[in-house]
Amino acid sequence: MTDSQSTQANGSRLSLGQKLRYGAEATVFFAFMALFRVLGLDRASRLGGWIGRNIFPLLPPDRIARANLALAFPEKTIDEHNEIRRVMWDNLGRIVGEYPHLGAFSPKGEDPRIGFSFPPGLTLESLMGKRLMFLSGHFANWEMMPILAHQVGFDVAAVVRPPNNPYVADWVARQRRINGPATFIAKHNAARSMLAQLRGELDHTVAVVISKSGGTPETSSGFKSASSVNKCGFAHTSQQSLAT
Repeated sequence: MTDSQSTQANGSRLSLGQKLRYGAEATVFFAFMALFRVLGLDRASRLGGWIGRNIFPLLPPDRIARANLALAFPEKTIDEHNEIRRVMWDNLGRIVGEYPHLGAFSPKGEDPRIGFSFPPGLTLESLMGKRLMFLSGHFANWEMMPILAHQVGFDVAAVVRPPNNPYVADWVARQRRINGPATFIAKHNAARSMLAQLRGELDHTVAVVISKSGGTPETSSGFKSASSVNKCGFAHTSQQSLAT
């Protein structure tokens, strides 16, 4: 099931209460997106960073971030933990502010916003026509990987986790397609769809952002606690693909 198909299916199953709640959430979200769009990319990114640094730490997910940092880095001081959180929330806020401007990100044109390079001996031409899986993590703006792959000529399918709010998810899907690939695979049952892409006659490339919840991108500010099970679904899929 693709990203948009999943959101449409979820939207059609909403109760009246869910429609009202998601509608209210979407109204606030779209108001911020309209503001970010009017501000332009650079100012929207800066404002998003300010909101991330000053507002996001007041929200419930920050408690999970604090607990995870204490478990992952027990040797670091509270001040060091706070600095990591500050940079993390700044980055997440900037990503939110940049969503209305995904169409501005490209490695081409007079003002390229994305750069890339290859290690010695590897070229873009040598990778074309091969079945590939690009892996990344939640670093900077994680929407850049599928956009870059599409812009340089790969027939890419990106694995994504749509936001829980179906109205927001539909808008995010449209933004991703402005400068990025047309094919998105929703997190649910992603392994089978990923294998189909890699085994197909079209030799699709698959772009995956690794997350603790099993190898797919998160597009919300939610966190997984340290006790969450890491299914390593992307590794299993890679093994299956290489075995064929």
